[in-house]
Amino acid sequence: KHAGKEAALAAGEALLALPLSFVDFSASLLGDVHLLLHRTALRPRDAIHLASLRLRGLKEIVSEDPDFDDTSLGIRRHPLREAARMLH
Repeated sequence: KHAGKEAALAAGEALLALPLSFVDFSASLLGDVHLLLHRTALRPRDAIHLASLRLRGLKEIVSEDPDFDDTSLGIRRHPLREAARMLH
């Protein structure tokens, strides 16, 4: 958020190198987001990301956001550069 344009461009390039998939925003996803907002300290956007992972049965996320390091969330966070190295 605050790292500047060059850092954002580098992070974007690393992100685009990953095999991405997208989840439709459905009523069930919204219900899980609502539940996560009540049960965790996650902000709304983070809750959407976590609910999307849970919908797909995934346990890992690629993110620079340390909020996902909370072990009670049941996921493991990989920074972008680490994830990019894992793919090569």
